[in-house]
Amino acid sequence: MSARVLVLTALVAISGSVAYWLATERDKGSGQVQSQAWMKGFSEQASAINSVTISDSQGVIFKATQQDGEWMANHLDTMQSFPANRQALGELVSALRKAAVLEPKTSDPDNYARLGLEAPEMQDAQSVLLELATGKQTWSLIVGNPASSGLGQYVREQGRAVSYLIDTTLSLPRSPTDWLENEVLPFSVQDIDKVVLAFNRQPEMTLSRSEGDVAEPWVWEQQPRDSRLAFPGVIAQTIGQMTPLQFTSVAPYVQHQWEQQVLIGDIVYTLSDGSDVFAYLTQADEDGLHKIWFSTPDSPHWVSDWVFALNEYQASMFQISGEQLLQSEE
Repeated sequence: MSARVLVLTALVAISGSVAYWLATERDKGSGQVQSQAWMKGFSEQASAINSVTISDSQGVIFKATQQDGEWMANHLDTMQSFPANRQALGELVSALRKAAVLEPKTSDPDNYARLGLEAPEMQDAQSVLLELATGKQTWSLIVGNPASSGLGQYVREQGRAVSYLIDTTLSLPRSPTDWLENEVLPFSVQDIDKVVLAFNRQPEMTLSRSEGDVAEPWVWEQQPRDSRLAFPGVIAQTIGQMTPLQFTSVAPYVQHQWEQQVLIGDIVYTLSDGSDVFAYLTQADEDGLHKIWFSTPDSPHWVSDWVFALNEYQASMFQISGEQLLQSEE
């Protein structure tokens, strides 16, 4: 082979190497530019987020705004707000602020469905639309499937073609009640001095705090003679299961609708400040759900504006019977 041929061969090889290097660097640079454009400005302004809306193909799942420093959900009713789970919202914002792009993915809309990144308004779309705002700026993020490797999740910003694999999986609500606050009652178990239960087809029960009995700080005033409680602290445990309130769904209290309900019992809580809270429980509907409404006439409280639906297990926490408290006879 002549020297000329060798030189030409070497030049071709060098040209190919340079071209490959330039293409690689161009792809890397493109990826860096895209990564830098991901949720632009979000990290710097995350602490100012005051509105969060989460939707899917069926509509709004969750919506909350910050009002006087408190997060309030306003997707349940057009007129009334409900306290939102501040911790869940904080964890979502924190996860987004810390999220890093592992790699840019497809920009082809025909491939979005493979990643669960279709437009959320499309029928049967797998994606979820997450909208966050500060009042001055809004970020709209379409959240898709977790990566099959288990490492990260596919996302793309609404209105932008490029999609990404980020290094975290975002935790989002799946139902309208998932991110509602459940510590909503205007008292805790420590505030209760007495509980009176009156349910259909069973005698009234009065459970009161006792004086100085560490083993059993509560007494059942109608406890049958010669009977024993199932175990020390059984009454305290039973009352403690009523708070915080666990519920399946919630709807605004409408007086004429409530008056059509069939009640199976009521509970009166007497608090340490001398005030009373009244709870009314309905029979189960065709879906097996009970409803409970709390009335706070002594100290008006927003919880009275809502009616809570309970499944059978949740409702059982309020339907206390003597058999639950006593040792079984063997």
